[in-house]
Amino acid sequence: MSNELDFIPLEGSNERSDSEEIENSKEKIIKNVFVEESELKTSLKRKWEEANSCPICLSPWSSTGEHQIASLKCGHLFGYSCIIKWLRAKTTKDSRCPCCNAHAIVRNVRKIYACNIKVEDNSQYESIKKEKNELNEYCENLEKNKAHYQIYTRIANGQLITHKNLITDYKQQLKKLKKKNSNNDKYQFNSTFIIDNNLKSSRILAYDPLEKALYASKSINPHNFGIVKIDIQTNKVGEYYQLHEKMIKDIHCNPHNGNILSCSIDKTLQIFSNKTRDMDICIPLDYACWSCCWSTYNENQIFAGLSNNLILMYDIRNLSTYCTKLNGDSNKPIHSLIYINNLNNGNSSEKISSGILGASLDSIFYHDQETIDDNNNTSYYYNTATLPHIKYYNLEKYEMEERKKNPFGYEGESTTMTDILQDEKRHRQLNKGKRLTTSGIMMTEDQLKDLKKIYDERIAADRLKKMGYEPKSSMGIRYEMQID
Repeated sequence: MSNELDFIPLEGSNERSDSEEIENSKEKIIKNVFVEESELKTSLKRKWEEANSCPICLSPWSSTGEHQIASLKCGHLFGYSCIIKWLRAKTTKDSRCPCCNAHAIVRNVRKIYACNIKVEDNSQYESIKKEKNELNEYCENLEKNKAHYQIYTRIANGQLITHKNLITDYKQQLKKLKKKNSNNDKYQFNSTFIIDNNLKSSRILAYDPLEKALYASKSINPHNFGIVKIDIQTNKVGEYYQLHEKMIKDIHCNPHNGNILSCSIDKTLQIFSNKTRDMDICIPLDYACWSCCWSTYNENQIFAGLSNNLILMYDIRNLSTYCTKLNGDSNKPIHSLIYINNLNNGNSSEKISSGILGASLDSIFYHDQETIDDNNNTSYYYNTATLPHIKYYNLEKYEMEERKKNPFGYEGESTTMTDILQDEKRHRQLNKGKRLTTSGIMMTEDQLKDLKKIYDERIAADRLKKMGYEPKSSMGIRYEMQID
């Protein structure tokens, strides 16, 4: 038998071994399935037993009796007798739940009357339900945002259409303007002058018709403000001249001599000479100056608009005080001033309207020249001891008036000729008794102030002569009140 088995062909033995392996694998698979099913059943049974058993004694609880199912405040289930023993074994402060370690006492134990308790695991269902609700809320928010964006797109489309229409209208108007300005006689944009790279540096611009130049304000630093000259003929920017310590509010050029009048919020009003290229006059003010202008009625008069809504007129021949003070009918600063002159009635030479026109932040006002003259508070009384007699200004007129007063008693030496030296001698003798003869008297403080004032006026008169003005003959002369 054994010999026969030795002569079995190899192919048959291989087929048999393969079939055996297949059958063995089938048996192993079936065994594994049965093992898994048994393990699943045992695990389910274990879970069921754990769910229906007391976590303290691990024995199933009952629906009645001492081991009846009971619960604590936290919701965990135990056998009644087991949890009572557990809680009584410790003090009331140290008694805790065996599952969650929450504080519990005997009074918190509640019996539960139920025949059979079965717990279903729905945690996955609750999580899915929560995700569904969140997705629904997200979709609702998306729908709301979609509706809002649709409204915004409609509004934006409407605005886009209106802007496109405006652009087309502006293009048509630009074409019309280009056609109108195609002639060479019309004004055209010529050149650009770069004064400073800082956009806030240059704010004020003034034109000088004599030199055909522009003057623009410029600031180098927060405490250095001045002007720059721009030559229109050569298209060049000139040197910088410092005028004020704070921002310049207004600049005006004198049409007669080209001098520059400037004002600033540093409470000063200055005149810059166009000949000497230096500051000649500086007038201190009590308030910040917002505007200024020259008077075309009288070239020696200047106006200053202040921040307290007042207009002050100064005469540059006598800068001891202002000549006229006018109100601007408001409480806001006066930002613009201009003098209106030479408005005649037809061919007549009589001026029917001359005055100062100004504007504040909320009103426009006008004061004519008569009002300016009426408010003039300057009155001078000359000292006859230091000034020539009035007759020397017009001798013939003075002699005629004296003859009319006393035709037979006039003590003139000749009707055609007057002895000036003898007349001066006579007046010296008359005024000799009026003078003070005491020599040892010290000067008072008021007298010293008067002398200082006379000295300053003489310096101002010299400056005016350099600038091309003709100063008053009273500058540098001592004044006194006239006594009746």
